[in-house]
Amino acid sequence: MAVAASGDKTARLAQIEQRAEASPLELFAAVQMGEQAVDFPLRVEGRFSADITLLVDNKLRDGMPGYEVVGLLDTDAGWLPVNWGWLKAAPPGMHYPIFTCQMD
Repeated sequence: MAVAASGDKTARLAQIEQRAEASPLELFAAVQMGEQAVDFPLRVEGRFSADITLLVDNKLRDGMPGYEVVGLLDTDAGWLPVNWGWLKAAPPGMHYPIFTCQMD
């Protein structure tokens, strides 16, 4: 069983590497492809919302609590959530961490 799992993992990693080198897909093409678009680079144009940033809490990194920071990109196909990364949780007594995003 471990050999099969190892082979599956090797094949999966090879697929990820191969698709990462492909030309980026346009958003509409990726949506039409559905799950077949997984792991391909994506090209998207839009404008981030300056009013809305989502903090998804209870996310651990190296055992430390924090938040995934998600911005909303307004595209021709609608709103697209974009993960901007992880932010360390606020010290005790503060409800949310304080951060700023520069929109250029």
